[in-house]
Amino acid sequence: MIWFKAIKDINVIKLVLNIKQSPVTEYFDVFKGIWKHEIECEIHLRDNTTPAVHPARKITLALKQRLKNELERLESFNIIEKVSELTDWVNAMVMVEKKEGDIRLCIDLVDLKKVIIRPHYPFPVFQDAVAELDSAVAFSRLDARSDYWILPLST
Repeated sequence: MIWFKAIKDINVIKLVLNIKQSPVTEYFDVFKGIWKHEIECEIHLRDNTTPAVHPARKITLALKQRLKNELERLESFNIIEKVSELTDWVNAMVMVEKKEGDIRLCIDLVDLKKVIIRPHYPFPVFQDAVAELDSAVAFSRLDARSDYWILPLST
């Protein structure tokens, strides 16, 4: 990364580690909330699949209130919805405590992954994607921890 330090030192690029420290703070409201794609994602399953039902994983008493708060927060953003009727598929939720103290909720989709029919979509090669950036003047890195929240699932 010697080249990076060199081009930074001669002011070819400017490294902005936090959007609050950058000149774009007047547009900070653009980065709030959760954007959702207009097209719903439909999951196709192989014929004659047997749905799987997994029991809930154990959550320590110390984390239960934080879990409840996170579930309510996700429900308020319309990321998840409460289901009170019986369903064919029940996947175990996994709760991970991050270094900062936040929690991340994941779903263990091990059985569902085995029966999904995946679309054949060629992902772009890194070199091809970089070649398209030849006239770009600004770059940013966004936290992709919630990247699948933008894809609503069809029901």
